[in-house]
Amino acid sequence: MWNAYSHSRRTVLPIDSWQVIRQGPGLESPLQDVYSHKAVRNLAQIINELAVGSIPSSLSTVLELWTECQLWVIEAPHCVRPVMEIEACGESLFPTILVTSPSAGE
Repeated sequence: MWNAYSHSRRTVLPIDSWQVIRQGPGLESPLQDVYSHKAVRNLAQIINELAVGSIPSSLSTVLELWTECQLWVIEAPHCVRPVMEIEACGESLFPTILVTSPSAGE
């Protein structure tokens, strides 16, 4: 995805071919995996909509996808929320985000 974004191209694999991870009775996917997969998929859709040479469905489609990403942050289950965020400093553009998960020890 980063390569697609940094070169203003579409993702290598079409999003329609991505496996959708679901959670529910009889399914073993941990909530944090399902929730993280949702964020990656939403961001990939935005990248594909904005790629050079692509014909975006519409500005409203991009805004709708961005709203889904914002809701992802706001409605995040406790198990995927960061423990701490440290603002970017110096020459870094990105904050430091510390996350812990019970699946990390499994």
